Amino acid sequence: MDIFRTFGLLMPRNSGQQGYGAFGQKNRFAETAPHAEKDAAIRLAKVGDFIYRPGHVMLYLGESDGVLFVIHAVFDLAHFTAAGEFYRGILNSVSVTPLTPLYLTPEQSYLDRLYAIKSLR
Repeated sequence: MDIFRTFGLLMPRNSGQQGYGAFGQKNRFAETAPHAEKDAAIRLAKVGDFIYRPGHVMLYLGESDGVLFVIHAVFDLAHFTAAGEFYRGILNSVSVTPLTPLYLTPEQSYLDRLYAIKSLR
């Protein structure tokens, strides 16, 4: 929000107000939208587009070798290890991470909860 304000783009402070708000071009998903639909939409996103899940906003950085990358403020980070074990650790930082391997719980991924992609172009 603060970075975009320096360029004259005023956005709500709250991620929910941003994600559900009327500003920008948006691609909104139904709760039951399949991963393939969300993945395809992200791959069509432009660098700098916003990706929303409840209570969280990420800035899309692009794709490298088929992996989608975002930058976001991350407190805890969870994913499945190569051995198939669920890992949760504390990062507490603004970080660049791959998007699709991230999980909230062992049963729910970031993609499960993704509800919108927005562009300010």
